[in-house]
Amino acid sequence: MEQQNFTTKWNWGAFIDPIGFAIGNRAYLGLLALIPILNIVWIFISGAKGEQWALSNQNNEYRDEEEFRKVMDSWKRAGFVQFLIFVGVLVLYLIIMILAFSVWSFNIN
Repeated sequence: MEQQNFTTKWNWGAFIDPIGFAIGNRAYLGLLALIPILNIVWIFISGAKGEQWALSNQNNEYRDEEEFRKVMDSWKRAGFVQFLIFVGVLVLYLIIMILAFSVWSFNIN
């Protein structure tokens, strides 16, 4: 399989879970996300380059681009769902904190 025939795109799975993506696709550069402070930047690099890393590994044996796309699309869906859950929980947390603070400040006066 030749890499130049395949198109690589942003991958939400590699962005949200770079360690799982790295192990699952044998794209071990994603494990650099384990390094503190570097991981803040590395998740973005993993999202952008994760598919390319997975494709360039000779141990991954994709029969054709369709199989590669199916695998990467499943990672994208899983990562995007995790991202939406994270945003939802964050918004819920912020709403609860704002309500708690407003009740607390109202009781002080």
